[in-house]
Amino acid sequence: MPRPPWQGFFVIRAKNTLSQQGHLRTLSFRGTSTLFPEKLQNWTSHTDFRELRSLDLSVRVYRQAFQDLTRMAEDGIFQRLQQFSLLGFKDATGNDADVAFRDLLLALPPLTSFTDTMSVGKEGEPSAGSKAYWSVTLTP
Repeated sequence: MPRPPWQGFFVIRAKNTLSQQGHLRTLSFRGTSTLFPEKLQNWTSHTDFRELRSLDLSVRVYRQAFQDLTRMAEDGIFQRLQQFSLLGFKDATGNDADVAFRDLLLALPPLTSFTDTMSVGKEGEPSAGSKAYWSVTLTP
């Protein structure tokens, strides 16, 4: 009988990846930093977002990271998310930003609170979604 294919040095770790991930109810990115795809990938490799209730993106988000968030939402990763805050894009303006913003909102579950604090970008256009600050809070 032939040997099974070699699966690498960390077979046990690979099998228990979900059980070794942290569980958060609230995650907030704040400050002058930006959320780029590599930073999001680092968080997703160490965190199980299925219990996440509140996501605060009070930083500029690169378009690719925003698309990754949309894919995660489409895959049901944010099924328990209730509150979402967004500052805006780092590298998208105008219609591109609006389309990405719309796609994410359509993929998210119904929210009880949404805050959009997107400001005007370099070219004088909104970075996405809205022309001014607005907040919506829904109560059951």
